[in-house]
Parts: sequence; C-alpha cells; structure tokens
Amino acid sequence: MSAPRSAAFASPARRWRAEARAVFALAWPIVLGNLTHMAIFATDTAFIGHYAPHALAAAALATNLMHMLMSVGFGLAMASAPMMANALGRGLHTVRDIRRTVRQALWVVWAYSAVAVAVLWHGEAIFRLFGQEADLAREAAAYLGIIKWMIFPLLGFWVLRFFVLTLNRPRVTLVVTAAGILVNALGNYALVFGRLGAPEMGLVGSGVASFLASLFLFGALALVCMTDRRFRRYALFGRFWRADWPRFAELWRLGLPIGVTSAMEGLLFGGGAFVVGHFGATSLAAHAVVMQLSAFAFMIPLGLSEAATIRVGLWAGKGDDNGVTVAGNASLALAAACALVTASAMVFAPGLLIAPFLDADAPGAAAIADLATRFLLFAALFQVADCVQMVGAGALRGLKDARVHMAFILVGHLLLAAPVGIALAFAGGMGGLGVWAGFAVGLFCVAALVLRRWRARRRLGLLRRCMRMTEAAA
Repeated sequence: MSAPRSAAFASPARRWRAEARAVFALAWPIVLGNLTHMAIFATDTAFIGHYAPHALAAAALATNLMHMLMSVGFGLAMASAPMMANALGRGLHTVRDIRRTVRQALWVVWAYSAVAVAVLWHGEAIFRLFGQEADLAREAAAYLGIIKWMIFPLLGFWVLRFFVLTLNRPRVTLVVTAAGILVNALGNYALVFGRLGAPEMGLVGSGVASFLASLFLFGALALVCMTDRRFRRYALFGRFWRADWPRFAELWRLGLPIGVTSAMEGLLFGGGAFVVGHFGATSLAAHAVVMQLSAFAFMIPLGLSEAATIRVGLWAGKGDDNGVTVAGNASLALAAACALVTASAMVFAPGLLIAPFLDADAPGAAAIADLATRFLLFAALFQVADCVQMVGAGALRGLKDARVHMAFILVGHLLLAAPVGIALAFAGGMGGLGVWAGFAVGLFCVAALVLRRWRARRRLGLLRRCMRMTEAAA
C-alpha cells in the first residue's frame, strides 16, 4: 500500500498520475461495496413489500430511527482508518499499532452499540412521541426489537472493513458484502414467507434475516482476517482484553465529530421529506425517487472520500507534505470528474433514471415523473457540491481533522440549507423545488469552506498536529 521510495523523486506530473491511479484503484471496489451494502437493505424492502405492502411504513420507521443512531457509530468506526493509515505510513511498530487500533475501535463501537440498543429498546415510546399511530408504532417497535441487535455485528464489520481497506484489499470486502446479500435474500425468502421448512414470520422474519446477515458479514470478514496470509500476522483478536486507553480516547475524539456530522446530514435530508410532504403525495413521491437516485450517486463520493482518507493518512504518517498534497488534490480531481458525469446524467437523461422507479401506465405517474425531472436539476447541482465537500472532508480526516467539518455541516446544512429551503418552499412559492434548492445552497457553502480549509492546511499546521497525535498514540 505504501508508495515506492522513487515516488518522492518522480516528476510532479508522473507523481500526480500515479497517485490518481492509486486513489482510483482503491476507490472503485469501495464504491461497489457501498452499493452492495445498500442492496442488503433494498432486499428487505422488496420482500416486505411483496409480503405485506402496508408493513413498509412500519419497516421505514424502524430503519430510519436505527440508521440515525448507526450513523454515529459509523463515524466511530471510520476514525480507525486514518489512525491505521498513519501507522502504516510511519512504518514503526506497524503491526502492533494497527492491531491495537482495531482492538480499541471494536471496544469503542461495541460500547456505543450498547448505548444505542438501550435507546432503541424504547422504540415504541419514541414513535408515539413523534405522533405515530398506536398500531403503526407497535408494529415498527416489534421489527425494531429484532434489527436493533444488528448494530453490534454491523459496526464490528465496518471496523474490520477499514482494516482491510487500509491494507489495500478492497475486493475482499466487496466479495463478503455480495455474499451477505445472498444470505439476507435467502433468509427473507425462508422466514418472511415460511419457505424451506421455516415458520412464516412476516415483517419480524425479515428482521431476523437481516440480523443473521449482519452476523454473517462480521463473522466472514473476521474469518478472513484470521486466516488470510496478509492479515493473520496482525493477530487482531489476540489479547483482546488488553486496554490502550490513549488510543481508545483518540478514537472517541476523532470519531464522534464524524458520526455527529453524518447524523446532521441524515437529519437534514430526512427532515426534507416532511417539508415536501406538505405539498401533496405527488411531490413526496417525486422527492422519494430523486432521493433514491441521489443516495446511489452518493456512493461515489463516499468511496472516494474513504480512499482519500487512507491515501492522505499514509503520506501523513510518512511526514511527506507533498505526498499529502498530491493525494488530496488527485482525490478532489477525481471527485469533480465523477460529479460532472452524474450531474450530466441527471440533467440530460432524467427519463432514463426515473423510469425504473415508476410504472408509466399507473395513475399519476406522468405528474410524478415531470416533477422528479425538475427536482433532478437541483439534484445535479447538489451532486457537484456534495462530491467536492465529501472528498475534501475525507482528505482532511487523513490528517485527523474532523471537528471543523462538523461545524461546517452545522452552518451549511442546519443554519443555511434548512431555513433557505423552507423559505423558498413556502414564502417563495417553489414547493418541493425550494427544498432541493436549499439543499444545493447549503452544500455549496460547505464545499467552499472545506476547500478553503484544505488549501490552508499548511498555514494551520494540520500535518504537524497529525504527526504529534500519531506519535502520542504510539
């Protein structure tokens, strides 16, 4: 994974091209893996929808609440990536430092999981607090009662995933996740409909299948880490009880801002649906279609962001400021190129993107498609800004700089995008289009702030601070 010694003496153009290739080679399996991970939850929706369409509302309530808490845990798991990359780049006591980071990251995410499960235990009361009908709240709580246990294995899987990615083996996680889809689909087929000798459990059966699939994901990747020749020398689970409190504290310090940032993003986009819902079922349906398209497109900057964190973290561990610069700039250039492609598709081929989500002959489909096409114009702007800010934030995380991005998200999303979107929707008479315009305004603000901080990293001494933190943890 580390760059060859000759890289430091290569011409700037050759070094940039080599780094761009390295970022792309790491990112594309991550992107596919992220898309595959989304497919696991899409599988649940498909089986539940075919069994009892009315149960989709209960499933949506439960999964949205769980994902809000999961996003914080994801941030805690992600904190392990720059720490492992720094250790790998530093080259001293690498095996020991990476093993201890993985161990303490598992401690952190499982401690957080216990807190999250305690909150989700009161799911029915939370649903009722937000005005949901009693029967719907009860059904959602029953489903949540099963899937809340997924948090432990899923967050453990994400920690091991970042370990594998840091060692430049992204295809391993892609294969494991793809196998997880099959396990989940088979479990849903058996337990939802009562096939293959299993009892018919309906919605709860889908929850059991998802939990079993999450156990498979963690167990399969843990087995790979213990048996693969390249991974087993790290002995990740050896002396698992041994504490490393400075590393444990650093994971919390770095991971909480990342997790809170993800939660704020989820709050903005989830809240947007409630605002759009005020303008009727057609607006809400169009919003749902475009949000689904945006979620799939978001997997590209998310994968590039994770790759940027690892590549920048490797060069930061070496103390190579030029390497940090090339890795970050190459990642941003790839993000801009990908953003232009996805944005162009949304502007010039909206019909092709919308068609899989709608039955053209269904009543009201034409109106939904027309409105979704207009939403996509703002979503295209949204994609450009989102790619830049997400990948820029990933590069900064490679320097263990995450708190300021959290502040940028607070300003851009909650203090700018939300009020602008609401004002344009109601006072401006734009309806749902105003919400999407607000999203774009907020994300362009965040992107500008992230780029400004990236360019100021030398003046701010981010690399020196990162190196001091890495040495202190070691």
